[in-house]
Amino acid sequence: MANFNGSPNEFSSAVLQIGNLNPSARNTGTYIDDHLFGGIAAVNEAPGIEPVSQVSTVNGSPLNKSQQAFATSKVVNGEAVIAALGANPKGCVCEYTRWGFWSVDTARANPYGSEERDRAHLMTWVAGRKSNPVDIPLVGTATYNGFMAGTFKNGLNEYLAAGNFSYSANFGNPAASTMSVPNLDGVAYSGNLPFNRSTNSISGSISGYNVNPYGPLQYGSATMALDGAFFRGKTDPIKDVAGRFTVTGNPAYYPAGNFRYIGGGIFAGSR
Repeated sequence: MANFNGSPNEFSSAVLQIGNLNPSARNTGTYIDDHLFGGIAAVNEAPGIEPVSQVSTVNGSPLNKSQQAFATSKVVNGEAVIAALGANPKGCVCEYTRWGFWSVDTARANPYGSEERDRAHLMTWVAGRKSNPVDIPLVGTATYNGFMAGTFKNGLNEYLAAGNFSYSANFGNPAASTMSVPNLDGVAYSGNLPFNRSTNSISGSISGYNVNPYGPLQYGSATMALDGAFFRGKTDPIKDVAGRFTVTGNPAYYPAGNFRYIGGGIFAGSR
């Protein structure tokens, strides 16, 4: 599910279903093992029945048509994609944590008798087995190293970018935990990133500045908001950290009220 703000006909929210939970409907998903699985848009009809109706909705309304694709990183060689973007994907051992990409192209009716099209290409997702809050230590520290990947828009340019991060979890004093991102799309981020033990949630914002003056912010600044958690490994109950991030920023000269530079994606790493 995704949520955004917009005018009445613009994209506001979506519930997108890949694969099918209805045993009577046609199969739109494939599962080989816990590393290799994927799917396309779910429909309500059984095999051989045409036309089909979509299970997914946008702004709470059914779709006229939808093309969707969802796959794990192992299906699409995601590590090679991350490496090609200049980051090291090996930080996440990902024993149970999984990540990958998804794309969608939908059409829906509008009040004017025409269609609204909503498209997203190579978006990222991450999932895993969240740690039990009682398994998060009361003392000590741990360092988690991993990668970040997402989609960015800088003015009229839209593209993928990736980087690496280091999260220092302070179990004795969660508020003192810190996140460092040396270079994500030419911007370096750092700051305190606390976690809540009782809810197993990592949440907060850190500040970012250009790695060099010719980066996307042009002497301006950016803010990265993160929302994640600790995740289980095979024998380590807090083996991974993972979640999502959003970025907003502006060059120094840009007027207030709008963001010229935005982005969003996932992060995943292991200790």
